[in-house]
Amino acid sequence: MPSIPPGAYSMPGMQGMLGQGMAPGMMPGMGQVTGVTGLPVVNNKKQRELYVGNLPTGQVNEEMLKVLFSQMIEACEGFDPGPGPPVLNAQIRGGVGGQATFAFVEFRDEQISATVSTFNGMELAGRHLKISHPNGYVEPVTPVETLGVPGALASKFGLDSYGAMRRRDTPQEMFNDRKARELYVGNLTMGMVTSQMLVDLFSKPLANLEGLEGEGPPVVEAKVDHGGKFSFVLFRNNQLATIALSLFNKMEFYGRPLLCDRPQGYTAEMSQEIPQSLLQSLPALNGGAPPPPPAAVAAAAPSEPTGPVPTRLLGLENLFTEAILNDPQEFKECVDDIRGECEQFGPVVMLVIPTKDDLQGFSMVDAGKCFVRYEQVTSAIKAYDALNGRSFDGNTVRATFLPTE
Repeated sequence: MPSIPPGAYSMPGMQGMLGQGMAPGMMPGMGQVTGVTGLPVVNNKKQRELYVGNLPTGQVNEEMLKVLFSQMIEACEGFDPGPGPPVLNAQIRGGVGGQATFAFVEFRDEQISATVSTFNGMELAGRHLKISHPNGYVEPVTPVETLGVPGALASKFGLDSYGAMRRRDTPQEMFNDRKARELYVGNLTMGMVTSQMLVDLFSKPLANLEGLEGEGPPVVEAKVDHGGKFSFVLFRNNQLATIALSLFNKMEFYGRPLLCDRPQGYTAEMSQEIPQSLLQSLPALNGGAPPPPPAAVAAAAPSEPTGPVPTRLLGLENLFTEAILNDPQEFKECVDDIRGECEQFGPVVMLVIPTKDDLQGFSMVDAGKCFVRYEQVTSAIKAYDALNGRSFDGNTVRATFLPTE
């Protein structure tokens, strides 16, 4: 930094800066002191930095985070590579033995930082990242215009998923639009069914239906859970989702009957009317069989669904590391994540996670376990399918149905 010339403190404007709390040699925008106007002097780094939490433990490092966010920003509409790389630095902190729990990522400018903050809830290795401005961030008087995020990028990282939309405080009408067009498809044969297979399955009988609203393919997307047990299928409109629910629920697919249902929060008011002439002409697929699968796949598929007897009460184990149990703030954030995850599958009557302090005088075996009771057994089944065997903070979650009496 160039030295300040003699007499600089008497230069026009310099006294005004000092009068607002700026020290000699401090550039405008630095520091966190408050001036005579009562407005804070902005720390520029805080404006360009983001907190990134809920990282998949042991699966990312600082260089990977820099590359990930750089590639995402470079794919956004309006990005200018001229001023330099979009990500300046990434620092991973927390965890046991160097394993990641959260990070701070510094970006080139406020526009890039503001854009990445809209990625809050993005999916990475089966987890929804928590992305937010750090303590000390000052909301600008004029909102920063963000870069355009392509639809393909949003879909790739799950920015349009329920988890991501919930974290971004998405307006309820956007949730309702998706709920009206989406179906839960469960009881899949694990390891046999892919997202593209479901797109093809639902698309073929729906592609040539006439008299429905909108244009384009009948199925927008299908996302199979990483464990291969269930999927969410998004249709072009509510009419197609309604028809698909009628046609495909209980239909045998690779040796198992599909379980099709509306997502949590769906109401009758979301339904669109279907022309009677179309209803009368629909094929009777319900309970029928699709084209036979390859012999090898058919032989490997179980003939009947197997598993534990479902109840409304679900127990979840291996959710927390010892470090998280001993960190009240991190524990609280994880509990909020778990509650939000469980509520995706249906209304929750009770969710209890006892801590060591709660169990004083009793066995510590239940410390950190999660007990969640649903209103409906079907909700508990969906949660079991989604969570059993899932990785959470580096641990493999074990779900069990518990007696309710």
